[in-house]
Amino acid sequence: MKKANKLKIGVFVFLFSLLVVYIGFGSYYSSRFLPGTTVYGQSVGQLTKEQAEVKLINRLNETTYMLRDGDKVVGQFTGKDIGLKVDYNSDLTARMTQQNPWLFKTSQTVNATQNQGFDEASAKSYLSNLLNKENQSRTESKDASIQRTGNQGFQLVSETQGNQFNVDSVMSYIFENIQSGNQNIQLNNQYIKPAVTSDNADLQNNLKTLNNVANVSGSYTIGNNTEVVSNSLVLSWVDFKDNKINFDETAMRTYLRSLSQKYSTVNKSRIFKTTSGAVVTVPAGTYGWSINTESELSQLKQDILNGNKFSRQPKISGSGYNTSGTDIGDTYVEVSVASQKLWIYKQGQLVLTTDVVTGLPGQDTPRGVWAVWSKQQNAVLRGLNNDGTSYASPVNYWMPIDNTGVGLHDANWQPKFGGTWYQTHGSHGCINISPSVMPKVYADVAMGTPVVIY
Repeated sequence: MKKANKLKIGVFVFLFSLLVVYIGFGSYYSSRFLPGTTVYGQSVGQLTKEQAEVKLINRLNETTYMLRDGDKVVGQFTGKDIGLKVDYNSDLTARMTQQNPWLFKTSQTVNATQNQGFDEASAKSYLSNLLNKENQSRTESKDASIQRTGNQGFQLVSETQGNQFNVDSVMSYIFENIQSGNQNIQLNNQYIKPAVTSDNADLQNNLKTLNNVANVSGSYTIGNNTEVVSNSLVLSWVDFKDNKINFDETAMRTYLRSLSQKYSTVNKSRIFKTTSGAVVTVPAGTYGWSINTESELSQLKQDILNGNKFSRQPKISGSGYNTSGTDIGDTYVEVSVASQKLWIYKQGQLVLTTDVVTGLPGQDTPRGVWAVWSKQQNAVLRGLNNDGTSYASPVNYWMPIDNTGVGLHDANWQPKFGGTWYQTHGSHGCINISPSVMPKVYADVAMGTPVVIY
């Protein structure tokens, strides 16, 4: 009987002990992972969720990633270097909730997909610095291009594939590999590709154009002169850079300005044979012509790109240009201040001679070669007298010749014309003409006619 009681007591104690152990085990692992539990390949058994998260984060920070180009290691970094982040908390919380510590199950493996992220600014800064430093010792890719072959023309130079990394695309590629769990990242297909290859249509068209340009020459007819634009000169202006045909516009402008300086008449004095037979030097006025550099530059570039030989007159600005080589020509007005005379020539024939009154000394009629730029009837001329008072003089005919208010007009206030009268009764600078003669002058002198005053 006693033995039976002892046995009962022993069994009770044993079962009670098991119950205590069971309750203790369940209570202990209600806040810890069961023994043998692995999460993302890391053992977290007997760790609290917080302890497991710290362990996983430490492992993440210490994970090393290798960048390889074929067999060569070109760089390495850790998760910490690029600010790699994983939201472990949600997975760990879910696993802790799902485990049942009361079933004495002592092992579980969690292979959930990692929700990885980056400190974008840190990752890009670190990786771009690493890759740019590596690129310094690597060969740059080169686009296909066109090069000059001495003075003979141009030829195609094929593209060159280098081995520098395309930093932006490589960084994206690295991030994709990290997300896939790949710690050995192969970069040998991530090189910068040439942007322009030999079969590029635009490049081929430019080569064709340049080879046509290589045969271009031309000439300018300026007055009765010819200026040759040689093929070698044309080639010195043309080049191929940045995947386009370029012109040395500075050199072209210099050339065109030199031609203009050589032949133009604007702002230049002229040797003029007067009606009396004397040869005088007449200073520059507003009349004259020059090569329009910008307009001609545009046309010259187009002529060159057309690939054909050209022969023509350059673009001209101003007045008086003609093919005879003189700009005054044989139709003009001649005024002699000394003799107080005006002559009108049309097509080389003298059609009118008259006495005039020019500017009072001190208000001299300006010497030079001018041109009639307007014709008006019944105008009022306004200005200031020597004493500062204003005047308003009605005239029947008004033909301005410069940009200061000087011109030809009738003057009914003048009692006589010619001789020395101008020395005491001269105009404010205009050329006064008898009212009886001025209608003929107005009729004979067309717009644009040069007026030579000496």
